[in-house]
Amino acid sequence: MNAFLAIMLEAYRELNSKKLFWITMIISALVVLVFLAVDLGETGLTFFGWKLGFGPSALSMDKEVFFKRMFIQFGIAIWLAWIATVLALATTAEIFPNLMGHGAIDMVLSKPIGRLQLFAMKFASGLLFTGLQVAVFCGASFLVIGIKTGAWELGMFLAVPVMIVFFSYLFSACVLFGVLTRSTIASLLLTLLVWFAIFIGNNAETGLLSFKTIQEQRLESIDTRIGRQAMIVAAAERRALGQPDNEQYAERVVQARTLAEDLEEERADAAEDLASITKWHRITFMVKTGLPKTGETIALLERWLISAADLQPTPEPSDEAMAAAEADGAEQPPPSMWNFELDEEQLEADLQTELRGRSVAWIVGTSLLFELALLSIAAWRFHRRDF
Repeated sequence: MNAFLAIMLEAYRELNSKKLFWITMIISALVVLVFLAVDLGETGLTFFGWKLGFGPSALSMDKEVFFKRMFIQFGIAIWLAWIATVLALATTAEIFPNLMGHGAIDMVLSKPIGRLQLFAMKFASGLLFTGLQVAVFCGASFLVIGIKTGAWELGMFLAVPVMIVFFSYLFSACVLFGVLTRSTIASLLLTLLVWFAIFIGNNAETGLLSFKTIQEQRLESIDTRIGRQAMIVAAAERRALGQPDNEQYAERVVQARTLAEDLEEERADAAEDLASITKWHRITFMVKTGLPKTGETIALLERWLISAADLQPTPEPSDEAMAAAEADGAEQPPPSMWNFELDEEQLEADLQTELRGRSVAWIVGTSLLFELALLSIAAWRFHRRDF
């Protein structure tokens, strides 16, 4: 325990002496200042009391929900999860290359401490950068948002363990490359490359999920249209029977039946497209299972801090089918992938339901398995290396 505390204290002193550590602290303070400056007015956003004239207003959104989403989507998802993470990697990438340099490793290994124990301690000290940054940022945000809204949300401090876990995914890759190459620059660049590959893999699955959901909405739209068209055909046939000598009514029956057949063909094509997209989504989901879920790990904060009800679209009155009126109207084209009316609010709600339904064990557990595999290789190489 004394050795661990000594290494952590040394790591803190090293961080305290680095310019990047204090630059990150200053930027965090500026982000919190934005939270202090922005507010909800009656006609839109305000900035230090100045009316901006756009964005949500106090009448359209609850202030507590607004600041929680601002904290998550701006403070966490943009600042901490991207910019601050790059700065943290740039700062901590040198830990293992410097440790393994001539002279430094000899002095450390001369002390009564095993190599694997030293490896674990140095990895933990590398997480110290993110832990301190996030803790300070969350504390300041907690005070500012609490003062502005009167809601003292202790759940905001969940960002500390979530961001440490998120950073550990990437830092494990940085440690592996640092042990293998002994180069700070190489380990940093290779880690950024791995991060980009993870980003592509995660977004490929999410993109295909979105296409799959759109296709399901399209299929549902066609099914609704088919049911309505059946009513139109029945209405046209009844009118044609009542006016057997009227060619106009007979022509409308033919048109209604033709459109019904077109809709059936359209539905078959839509079902085939959905099956194809579902197959590719299943493949990308399996690939994603083996990768760190960086985006979904961050999204856990929104799941825990904002209820699903606050993210649901406002329900609108249903549109009653006017079969008799359409039977007398002009022919309408069948819906297709590109001309059916997409309900974007419902699409967002369906995606949120799907993503929020994924368990924490799958999101974090499988990501930590990936991290454990990288750290195992790095620890084995560190243990076996002849310094």
